[in-house]
Amino acid sequence: MRPRQACGGGRPPGADGPKGGAAAGGRARAATEREESRGGHTRDEFPKPDPEWAKLNLICTLNEDRSGIALARKDLPVMPPELAEIFEEQS
Repeated sequence: MRPRQACGGGRPPGADGPKGGAAAGGRARAATEREESRGGHTRDEFPKPDPEWAKLNLICTLNEDRSGIALARKDLPVMPPELAEIFEEQS
């Protein structure tokens, strides 16, 4: 039996199997790139959320020679006004 994990009793997607190290490396690389604190991701040197980061996704892929992680920033699509209104009501 596998010991209980701290993260809700499960393992994050990609943690097991032959690509588990690459998946973990991508998450770590994205976390160090993101200069803010938001949700469960907190950083002492960037203690607050930054609205600009809420507009971006960080995309992690293996380098062409598969020797490391490449990181790219991609703009998120603009949220439709009717959905944005629901989020504003919830805050």
